[in-house]
Amino acid sequence: MSQGAPGSFKVGLIPLFGVAGSVVVVAGMFLPALIPPSGRTGESFYAYDPNNGKALLILAALSFILTWVFQWYRGLWFTGLGALALIALTAARLQREAKGFAVDWLVIGSGAVLLVAAALLAEVLWRRQQAGAGTDQVHSIPEDE
Repeated sequence: MSQGAPGSFKVGLIPLFGVAGSVVVVAGMFLPALIPPSGRTGESFYAYDPNNGKALLILAALSFILTWVFQWYRGLWFTGLGALALIALTAARLQREAKGFAVDWLVIGSGAVLLVAAALLAEVLWRRQQAGAGTDQVHSIPEDE
């Protein structure tokens, strides 16, 4: 796959998104919450919910290991969507307790979205490679006449 062809992307974006997503999720978890309308600070995601915070740390570490060590980017579907699910569950509990959302949630959410984007790019690349391999096999079959 050429990098300059229309509709193509650089393969280097996948590990970049995976590592960046892992780092952003971890960094966002420990940021003090800045609540926009009032400008006051609150507790971080990890301080608010240590159990979901630990689970999110495990998912971020697993994402980093899948990306950096094993280079198995399709596994980021599990970690990225799992991180988004944990964020959504914690957000629902925040809503019930009538606490405001903070800027650190945007950071954590953007990290999780980067993980899902890396998984999506890996899936697209894998499907293109599978489609390319299928057409090569069809064209390489000799015709008997």
